[in-house]
Amino acid sequence: MHRLLFRSLIPVACAAVLAGCAGGKEPSFYTLQAPTEAAITPAVRAASVLVVPGPVRVPDALDKPEVVVLSGAQQVIPLPTDLWRSQFGEEVKTAVLGTVLADSRIAQAPAAGYAQGNAIPKYALHLGVDRMDIALGQYARLDATWSLQRLPAGMAGAPTVCRASWQREVPGSSVQDAVAVHQALMQEWGLRIRRQLLGQSGQISGISGCGG
Repeated sequence: MHRLLFRSLIPVACAAVLAGCAGGKEPSFYTLQAPTEAAITPAVRAASVLVVPGPVRVPDALDKPEVVVLSGAQQVIPLPTDLWRSQFGEEVKTAVLGTVLADSRIAQAPAAGYAQGNAIPKYALHLGVDRMDIALGQYARLDATWSLQRLPAGMAGAPTVCRASWQREVPGSSVQDAVAVHQALMQEWGLRIRRQLLGQSGQISGISGCGG
């Protein structure tokens, strides 16, 4: 009798577990690209500087679909229902390049069909995230590294390697509040690179080597 009762309860228990999973929180999706960033790359023929973006280096702890936050013990915790809209490295690349390319004097070089003898200066850009902290209700921090290399490589000196760190207070306790702060930090990073590109190519003066 007890064995029959136990068997009859198994389907009920399984159904309850599935119902609980189905009734969980719907995932939320976030992006590091600020809403005001230009999404259209300016035409190459109108630009004074061309940029060739390479792959983005990110820490393994951040290279996840989930938004990663810091706990009170400074441990990194992926949030299972708070997800990036695209792969994390692509989020960083899109956000930073969106700011760089918002200036009509800079364009992304085409993948093919660019004549090496073209007079427009061309630079390889490599981005790296060394650290990106989200402490909900407290602060957001970004440590970044990037390099610019005049092309063709080997004929214009060594690449310029730069590092910068930003930290801002997060005004609210939600994930969206923290992501909005990181959107602003990505814009600051992109502005540094934009000034650096324009300075190295002679478009503007008074800019130090790393766009500061």
